[in-house]
Amino acid sequence: MVAALAGAALVACGLNAIGTGESVGGPGPEASTDAGADVTTSGGDDGTIPISDGGLDGCPGVNVTADPKNCGACGHDCLGGGCEAGACQPFRIGMLDASATSLAVNDSGVYWVVQFGSAVLGCPPEGCAAMPGVLAASLTSTVAVVDVGGTLAVLDDQDLHAVTTPGGASVAIYPGVGTINASSALCTDGTGRAYFITNSGGQYIDRIFIDGGGVARQVTSSNLDALGCGAGHALWEINSGIDSIYACDEPADCGIPAPIGVVSNGGETHIVATADHAYFTRRFQGTLNRCSIAGCFAPTVLFSGYDLNGVAVDNDYVYFTSAKGGVIARCNQDGCGGASYRALAANQVNPHALIADDKALYWATDSVPAVGGDAGTPAAIYRLAK
Repeated sequence: MVAALAGAALVACGLNAIGTGESVGGPGPEASTDAGADVTTSGGDDGTIPISDGGLDGCPGVNVTADPKNCGACGHDCLGGGCEAGACQPFRIGMLDASATSLAVNDSGVYWVVQFGSAVLGCPPEGCAAMPGVLAASLTSTVAVVDVGGTLAVLDDQDLHAVTTPGGASVAIYPGVGTINASSALCTDGTGRAYFITNSGGQYIDRIFIDGGGVARQVTSSNLDALGCGAGHALWEINSGIDSIYACDEPADCGIPAPIGVVSNGGETHIVATADHAYFTRRFQGTLNRCSIAGCFAPTVLFSGYDLNGVAVDNDYVYFTSAKGGVIARCNQDGCGGASYRALAANQVNPHALIADDKALYWATDSVPAVGGDAGTPAAIYRLAK
């Protein structure tokens, strides 16, 4: 099982990549440094905090403006990242020679695939001291990866695989999916099921229990552009001149699904869901949108920006990435107006493949080519404590 993977089990396997496992610099001028914590300073010149935050036992004498184990509040751990002005900074899980297209995370580590790759790569939670480990080394043109209850579901352009061992073994649990190129073609709804787009003999959305519980065909359509999941829902976009977002609740069959919202053509779409709402970014239109799972006359635009290329959600916030300024930001789920909007990190190189767990956000960045005497910057995977 993937849960058996520990840091010592991740071995270097001939990849031309390096991993650093280190904290990186501050968020830059566009990012807020407000930690959002209710703390009281002692008034001393050194910024020490003698009282607790929110009823904790307190951390007398700790500088919560700079202590990565007590950043902004007693007990707030930056999970490897630095602490500047009471705000956690991104932690670089590892650097690699090709940008990741899709990420997954569980208690054992952080995992990713690259476009047209042949393996699943991974680092333990503390980051890679050298090269990433290889979990599966016999795949064909990898597309996407998600974690389904501790097992990785991996889509390549031939099969859907279940990857359960750190040694690299994988099992094709759905062979012959057809040629798939979009990283948004695989997701999990949080109930042990993986959903994926297949082009074999037509275009469909199928679901499968990751433990081998069988396949069910959910949708038969054409022009399927994107797939997203969350809170027991599967959602997808159909581009037929006028783009529409559809939703399906499980365990009920989809039947003949009706669109929950119609959107203008805004390029690549990323979709996630809570129990009541769908959230999606339109990359080239530059919008973050919300629509009720029950349907909406027109999606509510929560934020307008530039090149939004990822979205994630938790119980409190919706998170998204923007290529402008390389920003990772969050908003309240009902909108980004006023103080609701907060830039959490900036100066990332085309941040994308955003995911979240209970404690942190994760994303991938692109590389910067070497120019003249500048060595450039490798592609990387980052984590930021919430």
